[in-house]
Amino acid sequence: MMENVNTRYEVVLSELLKKLGLKPNQCQLIRAFITASKGESRFEVSRTDLAYILFNDNSTKLKANKEKVSYWLETLQKWQEKNSLELIRIVEKGSREETDNGRFAYHKPKYEFVMLGEFLMLLNSEQGNLEADLESAISRLTGQYQPSERTTPYHPRHLRKKAKKTIFTLLKSIFEYSVQVEENPVASCQDVLNDAWGKLNAMEGEWSEQQNREKRIAEFEALLNENEAVEDERELALRF
Repeated sequence: MMENVNTRYEVVLSELLKKLGLKPNQCQLIRAFITASKGESRFEVSRTDLAYILFNDNSTKLKANKEKVSYWLETLQKWQEKNSLELIRIVEKGSREETDNGRFAYHKPKYEFVMLGEFLMLLNSEQGNLEADLESAISRLTGQYQPSERTTPYHPRHLRKKAKKTIFTLLKSIFEYSVQVEENPVASCQDVLNDAWGKLNAMEGEWSEQQNREKRIAEFEALLNENEAVEDERELALRF
């Protein structure tokens, strides 16, 4: 009996993925989501979790596998947008927040498994009507499509404030790590600040050169416009 259930599961899932026209890596990703969801329509799962499910590997290849998962997620998202059909919906992106001790707490992305309900209905449908049921399921999924909202870019002032806070956080980490390795934390931070000062001087030189270059171009263009205006006046005077 269990063998028949597993066979039915594989047949329905394979036919659904084939009907949708998904690529092999997208099919593998959907299978990983099914495993990660544990039968729940809403769930949390990280790239690391998906890498373990997909590749069953927690060795030094984890970083490369996480990058592969990221690429697969990106291609699946593009496929969904192109076809106006969602199988997996991002409810909340992963994030991190700084804790009181200066470290970070990480929150996994939250997903909604849009296709899960339709898949379960297909599993329970009559075996002789699978083709028609697949068409109906895909049609209903298309009707549930919600275009992803385009995020509004942050103002540069906000990004500058955020970058400044990041610098202070990293400087604090350098101080603490230096204490842990029994090195002078003040000297370590001072070395970083000295390097930063050197980079700032280099950026100032590049920025000043760019400003001077733009100023010279603007003055040259203004001179050309002035000469053209004089020539136009001369031509107009000659006509009369």
